[in-house]
Amino acid sequence: MNRAKTSLQQGHQRSDNKRGFFKGISPQGPATPYSKDTTLNFTSTTFGTSPKPLPILAASTLRRYLLIQNVGDVTVFLGFGVKASINGNNSVELPAGSVFSLDAGIVPNNEINAVSATAGRVSVIDGSVEQT
Repeated sequence: MNRAKTSLQQGHQRSDNKRGFFKGISPQGPATPYSKDTTLNFTSTTFGTSPKPLPILAASTLRRYLLIQNVGDVTVFLGFGVKASINGNNSVELPAGSVFSLDAGIVPNNEINAVSATAGRVSVIDGSVEQT
């Protein structure tokens, strides 16, 4: 039960059914509160991949959301702060048609690069905060 309390204290509302299980969890906003003068900007871009690791996103401490979809026909490997490699060392494997998504609280802020055995493509949606 302590785990549920910890989770609930981080901005979620709990509702139980008569068996005591979670009926639903309703988000109560982002884990890190933003001021009313904060804007979250989303950028969508498609990148080609090749056997040479290529950067798809620069490092950013303002990143709060990340979605990468493999829209090509080959497996792509992603590197976060390291050069991605086709053999999977220090890389995340993203098979054709797959999606990799992270949001508030666990989004990497280092450079992200991609590599594939042959030419491939990934679409990236990057959400970053901007103080206005």
